[in-house]
Amino acid sequence: MMSQQAVAVVFLCLGAALAMDEGCDSASGQCLSDNAINNTSEEQSMHVGLLQSNLLVVKERTGDDELEEHSPRALLSLRQEGRRRKGGFFNKAAKKAKQAANAAKKAANQAAEWTRQAAAGAESAANDAINGLKAASRTQGFLPNCLKGGNIVDCVKDDLSSSATWIKQRASAVQTGLNSLVTCPAYSSLSNSFKELVKNIKCTSTTSITYPTGIKTDWEPAVRTTSKQICTGIGGLNTNSLKNLQSTFAQCAEGLYNGVATGISAANAAISANCKCKADFGVYFGATISAAAVVSGSFATGFIVGCDGCNFKFKPWWSFFGGVTSNVAADGGLMVGAASTWGSFWGQALVQAASAGPNVVAANVGVGISLPQLSIQTSTQQVEKRICVSGKCVTVKKSLGGVPSGIRFIPPAFGTVDFAITGGVSILPVDASSGFASCYAID
Repeated sequence: MMSQQAVAVVFLCLGAALAMDEGCDSASGQCLSDNAINNTSEEQSMHVGLLQSNLLVVKERTGDDELEEHSPRALLSLRQEGRRRKGGFFNKAAKKAKQAANAAKKAANQAAEWTRQAAAGAESAANDAINGLKAASRTQGFLPNCLKGGNIVDCVKDDLSSSATWIKQRASAVQTGLNSLVTCPAYSSLSNSFKELVKNIKCTSTTSITYPTGIKTDWEPAVRTTSKQICTGIGGLNTNSLKNLQSTFAQCAEGLYNGVATGISAANAAISANCKCKADFGVYFGATISAAAVVSGSFATGFIVGCDGCNFKFKPWWSFFGGVTSNVAADGGLMVGAASTWGSFWGQALVQAASAGPNVVAANVGVGISLPQLSIQTSTQQVEKRICVSGKCVTVKKSLGGVPSGIRFIPPAFGTVDFAITGGVSILPVDASSGFASCYAID
């Protein structure tokens, strides 16, 4: 490269040459007139000629103190070479920068792909956990065996089957009580009075009763229900006339009660002195008739006899039964039955047909059972899954509401066993299908 001294010489010589070309004195800064120029010395003319011939010689001191000559074209070539070398340096730097950028982009893309894979894995794991919470098998795990099929009636059937001995015992006891009842002198007049009273009953108000029939175990779990329209208010029943029959019923009630008591072990316990009874159960007798068109079913009315722990107690009642009653005559029939406890006679109940066996006059009886209770306890469950791929980790959190956390199930309990009576012979009050009954006290 040219030294600073050489550059100075070039600039100095060029300046002097320009000054001479313009007719100016480079030393004094004054320009000469045309005449003065013509009078310049021969030496000045020679310098001008040298510039005009483009043969200016520039001296550059090199490292070994030798002088090196460069023509203006050589100077231009040196400048271009510098630019070329400088351009090459920047090109290499740009290339390296581009390579680094590409590498960074590739690394970023790879990291993004690992993150995507981790996110997909965490999402899948969380969904699997949610599906596990939704599985029907999880809900079934809370259920008793009889309810795993989803139907409460299976629990009723199991109870009827396993309680066949109990049903036969109660049915046999009721039959013994009935045998005593029909021998009572007041039986005939009492029966006719009940039949006259029941045939005038009309429903004046109704309501819908909803109760559970099973459970849906697939997602989203829910209790299945059914509704029955029942009569809750009646007209046409002369309640004063019914109450007046209490004394007549009392004549037959002791024999009826004691007859049933022979088949109930709790009733065989020793009765205290001066007491007539002890066991807490009820025996009822009355008349039934098909209901009017307002509701489908039948009405019944009569008396129930129980024990307060020492003495007999009586209560008139009316009931509505919703179900098949084809073997109860439209003009009125009689019914007799026993309730497990005094309290189990009142309120709502399901009535199920059941076989009582050959030891009873009627091969079939109606079994009244309490309404089952079924509810699902639920909660909101949280799931959290963390998946890592090549150091890139993603956590997915999800929540699910309505997840079963428990089941509350109170199965039906036996309440009553009864017959419909025609001519003193017991027959089934329902035709092999369930019904719904509600019983109300008359005060």
